[in-house]
Amino acid sequence: ILIVNSPINQETYNNKKVLFDLSANEPSTFYYKYTGETKWKKLSRGDSHKSFASLREGEDEVGIRAVDSSGNIADVELLLFIDSKKPKILKTEPKNGFADGTFLVQFKEDNPSELKLHYGNEDTGMRESVINLNDCITVKDKTTCEADVALNDYDGESIEYWFALKDIADNSAESNHLSLSVDTKDPVINSLNYTINKKRVEFNIEIEEENFDIAEYFDSGDKNPQWKTLCSKLENNICDVKKSFSSGDHDLSIQIIDEAGNSVAESIQFTI
Repeated sequence: ILIVNSPINQETYNNKKVLFDLSANEPSTFYYKYTGETKWKKLSRGDSHKSFASLREGEDEVGIRAVDSSGNIADVELLLFIDSKKPKILKTEPKNGFADGTFLVQFKEDNPSELKLHYGNEDTGMRESVINLNDCITVKDKTTCEADVALNDYDGESIEYWFALKDIADNSAESNHLSLSVDTKDPVINSLNYTINKKRVEFNIEIEEENFDIAEYFDSGDKNPQWKTLCSKLENNICDVKKSFSSGDHDLSIQIIDEAGNSVAESIQFTI
C-alpha cells in the first residue's frame, strides 16, 4: 500500500524542487517518472522516503511507484503544475506628465492570475482597480493590458500609481511607483473669431486651459488634408494667427488639445 503525503495531486508549486514524502506498509523501493516515459527513476528503498526532486516547469503528469521484495507494485498518478518563474513587468504608461484615467501595463508571465492597478494620494485616498485578464492582448510572450479609471476626484492634484501582478503559484511582481498630475477636464473655447483678407485668414481664439498643448486645424477642402498647427502656445489665453488658404470653399475642424490629451473641437466654413 503506497501512501503519498507529498506531492499533492492537482497542486501548484512555485519551486521546481518538490518534496516527495512517501511511505508503504512494508519495505519497498520507491520510484517516479513522467507519464509517457518508459524508465522509472529510483528514489530509495525502505518503509518510507522523504527528499526533494526537481520537476519540469509547467503541467506535469507524474507517476509514483512502490515495489516490494516480491515484485508487487503499487502505483499513484498525480497531476502537478510547476510555476517557478516570477512575473516580470516590462513597462507601464504614462511614464510622466499627466494622467487622464487611462493606464497601460506590459508584462511577461505565462500563468497570470490577478492584475491590479493601485492609484491615488493621501488627501483624496488610495484606490485599486482589478483588471480583467481576458481583455488583455498577448503577442508571443508579452501581454499588454489597459485600465480605465475615473480620476475626476483627483483633478488638479498629483497621484501615485503602480501595477501589481500575481501568477497561479502566488509569485508576484510590482511595477515602479510613478507620480503624475491629473487633468480630466477638456479645454474650453470661450470665443472663436476669424477675419478674411483676400487669401489670408486671421484666427483669434480665446482658450481656457491651464495645461495647453496645441491648437490645430484640419481643412477637408485641402488637396492633401492633414492636421496643421495653429498655435503651440498662448498669449493671455489667446491664439492669434494668420494662415493662407487657396481659392474655394473650406470646411475647417479646429481642435484644442491639452497636455493630458483632453480635447475640444469646433467647425467653421468659409470661402476664399
